Amino acid sequence: LLQVRRNREVAEHILIIADDVTDYFRLKFPSAHWSVWLDRAVDRIIEITGVGRDVADRAAKAAVARKSVRLDSEGENLAPKAGQ
Repeated sequence: LLQVRRNREVAEHILIIADDVTDYFRLKFPSAHWSVWLDRAVDRIIEITGVGRDVADRAAKAAVARKSVRLDSEGENLAPKAGQ
């Protein structure tokens, strides 16, 4: 039970870091193709947390999704539409 609680806390910390890192890269490279800054964000999450690439990738994508950033098929950032 304690291990489950600890794992949940670690996961929450990774998600907080992913939120901060993706915010930083999205603001730093607003006109860059999304895959460029997402890859950089994943690398930075790995550097900060030491997690594997798959975990960092999922955390970064979850952070982007939570912020309702819509990415079109060409990779352009689209602002959320009103009411979404």
